[in-house]
Amino acid sequence: MLHGLYEVGAAYISSLQNGLKPLENILLKISSASDPATVVSTVFPLVVAFDPQLSAEVLIVSTTAEWLNTLLKWLFMEHRPYWWVREQQSHIMLQQTHMTCETGPGSPSGHVMGTTAVLYIFLCWFINTVLLPSTGKSAVRKMLLIILSLTAFMGTVALVAVSRMYIAAHFPHQCILGFICGVAVSWLVKKLNWWRTAGRLKLTIAAACLTAVSVVSYWLQKIAGVDPQWSVYLALKWCFHEENVNITTTPLFSLVRVAGTTFGVALSAPVFRLRKSQRPVKAFLASYVAALLIAGASETVTTSNVFIFYPLQFLLFTLQPWLLFKIIPEVM
Repeated sequence: MLHGLYEVGAAYISSLQNGLKPLENILLKISSASDPATVVSTVFPLVVAFDPQLSAEVLIVSTTAEWLNTLLKWLFMEHRPYWWVREQQSHIMLQQTHMTCETGPGSPSGHVMGTTAVLYIFLCWFINTVLLPSTGKSAVRKMLLIILSLTAFMGTVALVAVSRMYIAAHFPHQCILGFICGVAVSWLVKKLNWWRTAGRLKLTIAAACLTAVSVVSYWLQKIAGVDPQWSVYLALKWCFHEENVNITTTPLFSLVRVAGTTFGVALSAPVFRLRKSQRPVKAFLASYVAALLIAGASETVTTSNVFIFYPLQFLLFTLQPWLLFKIIPEVM
């Protein structure tokens, strides 16, 4: 069954690459902007100074989606188009870009899942906080705005899916599954919002449990005779330019980012007490500068020794939420 999906999907991707070649630069920018890391490095710092509660929800949803996405990828063990066509010696020829050679398994799409989850939060916030309470709009106008919002939501997710297929990082069915999982994660996080009132100890235990599940999942694969890094080897084997294979696209790096971010949120608990700065513009500038400095520091960490690289990345990802949630609002 999967072979047939891969075959049809690869043919569709080939037609996309031929038909959308003039739009390649735009699609690459969309793919880059929808990276799960963008939420931590860009979206979260932009929102936190003006609405800490919304930014906390965005961060929790994004982190949960990335964590679940990585575990599902390990569970499903699906291929990516760019290496599958080479492994199968398929007659279908797929082009590669400098963004193609991601290293994790293919399903579900993390970019689509993360984008869907985060945009769903913004969509609900806009409808419930901005649109519905408004007294200056008629019911018909509100309904039209809701329809427009939903259309924009679906259109944005579709663009992300197309961008991921265009670079041969995902098959169509992997993008569809990413959308379904993204909506499910957002719905569950909003439904089970115990984390808003949870204290530091409770959230620390939750963060430790997420990390423990990640570690256990890794070693269960080892025990079962599956190398958790199998997809990394295929990426290195079939990427046209090995320098395009980046350690930050590996499942292990994603789980380190998740662990660091969740512990950072736990240090800032309880979330419901987070308040915006008295000077939000200055806090916004300070948050954005801090995020840029942390991102810059992350890129300078040596990758030659994983026992140095991953612990330092963990500390940086832990530092950012604590700094932006607690320290900057207090000093600004």
